[in-house]
Amino acid sequence: MSRADRPFIPTTVIDNFFETPSLWRNFALQQEYYKGDRGTWPGIRTPMLHELSQELYDILEIRLLEHLPTFKGFSKIDSTFQIIDETWGKGWVHDDNPEHDVAGIIYLNETSPLNSGTTMYSGAADINGDYYSKLFMEDVLSVDPEERKTYAKYRDEQRSFFTPVTNVDFEWNRCVMFDPRTWHSADNFFGKTLDDSRLTLVFFGNAL
Repeated sequence: MSRADRPFIPTTVIDNFFETPSLWRNFALQQEYYKGDRGTWPGIRTPMLHELSQELYDILEIRLLEHLPTFKGFSKIDSTFQIIDETWGKGWVHDDNPEHDVAGIIYLNETSPLNSGTTMYSGAADINGDYYSKLFMEDVLSVDPEERKTYAKYRDEQRSFFTPVTNVDFEWNRCVMFDPRTWHSADNFFGKTLDDSRLTLVFFGNAL
């Protein structure tokens, strides 16, 4: 069975995911963040976790496997810390690379505004996709913070084609795991500095 044909992994919310979340947050804030030519996403990210700390990578793998009983292990986990400040507004509805078996996010702010978590959607993929894909790429890759404000209406337009199914609030040390083929978006981004902006650990895993 190809990955594209496999059964969907249900969205799972795990609170108190790390035993010492402050260690993860402090470690994350000590790293270098940059955009680079590494993908189409808002904000800035660190190098991959396994490049920063094999010990933390191993802890992440163990914790994920505890909640994925059908997985024997991972061939790889692409995971990075990500910071997104309020100038990015809110996220676009998107799915992730179906070559991965599981995707997810861990929230690493001790406090956060309301409506700043993640929403899962149902809806058709054919929603004038080329038009919105072009706007999405411009928004996350090429426009400056002031120009981003003009893209808010396009993000809202795009969301109107989808039906919200699950809304997960942003809670300190909460992990949200889901199938990469699930339509989802980040809700409101927040903060002005590295210290108070929306900090997460994102991951994409390939099962053995």
